[in-house]
Amino acid sequence: MFNFNNLGINFTYNPWKKTHKTKSKKKNVLFFTFLSLLLFIMGSMGTYFFLYTPIKKVTESRSWIKVPAKIIASEVKKKSVRANNDWITNYSIQVSYHYNFDNAEYIGDRYDFFRSLNKYTSEQEEVYNVIKRHPIGTTVMCYVNPKNPKESVICRNIYYKSLLTGVIPLLLMLGGMAIMVGICVKNIKLFRKQR
Repeated sequence: MFNFNNLGINFTYNPWKKTHKTKSKKKNVLFFTFLSLLLFIMGSMGTYFFLYTPIKKVTESRSWIKVPAKIIASEVKKKSVRANNDWITNYSIQVSYHYNFDNAEYIGDRYDFFRSLNKYTSEQEEVYNVIKRHPIGTTVMCYVNPKNPKESVICRNIYYKSLLTGVIPLLLMLGGMAIMVGICVKNIKLFRKQR
């Protein structure tokens, strides 16, 4: 730093000040770029698994073939997770059923696309009600994928409460996109000013 006050000039010059500010700006840009990418990737994965895939399967199952099935196993599966220094129990519908399609026997284990096959929900009462309605030995109707008869489902409706789980990663994805757009717009403005 150079001080010109001794020469009667009220002026101080610091050649490192601009460099320090530039480095600080670069660090901020890198941090927010990393943050936006992280949010976008995590949000995209969550949206795909918890929102897009179930809704896609519900839509596809509208054209599946309806056949009778017999319940051979029916129970509630529990899983406890720690959140905010407390334990929360989630529940999953575990139902297995036997059905015939094109003179072949199959066993299915999907009740719906939202709360079975290791997909959990906090709605304890609703899960237990489903199990009560499907005791072992009960005959129900299931829907079979004609292109892949091993794939079937009993309930092909959308479970809207589970969709809320998919909204959270969707918001993360949109937040990451918003940060990336903000960084791009700011860099474009800085580039135009420097020209």
